[in-house]
Amino acid sequence: MFFKIGSEVVQLPVLPPSFSIKESQNNEEININTIGTVKLLGKRGLKEIEIASFFPKQNYDFCKCTPRAPYEYCEKFKTALEDNTICVLTITGTNIALTGTIEEFEYGEEDRAGDVSYTINFKEYRAIKTARVSKKVTKKVYKVKKKGETFYYIARKFTGNSANAKAIAKANKKKVSAKLKKGQKIVINVTS
Repeated sequence: MFFKIGSEVVQLPVLPPSFSIKESQNNEEININTIGTVKLLGKRGLKEIEIASFFPKQNYDFCKCTPRAPYEYCEKFKTALEDNTICVLTITGTNIALTGTIEEFEYGEEDRAGDVSYTINFKEYRAIKTARVSKKVTKKVYKVKKKGETFYYIARKFTGNSANAKAIAKANKKKVSAKLKKGQKIVINVTS
């Protein structure tokens, strides 16, 4: 078992005797007077895993790696918990590679051997994916139909707001007060 905490990979020296992953659905039951209880189907909840083992004071035969000092491990996991660090838990020999945060970290000594027992509650982290709304800008060419039309008239007609007259005039390299002639072509950028 490995935890990637920031840029550092921490291997657990003593594997827990067992682990289980909790998965859930966010379904909800409601009562409708004319029907009774119905279930509203939700989306899946966050996966959770609890790991319990110990950090050894010495290098036992069953250690999966040369262990660090027990409280060095404790500091790593305490800091990850306190800083809300997004970690990756990988359990080799399985398909488990879970991105999440340490929700709870409990530790302490049970005897005078110096080993530190611990329990880690690890919960999945899923980032919110936001959709970008891209505004499409299309160019329209308007041909002035009659003498006396203004940029204010054109702005109101094509954008719904005469306040856009200055922007249209500027895009056409004209002053907003310019007199438009019949047949003159005006370029209008329309956002949709």
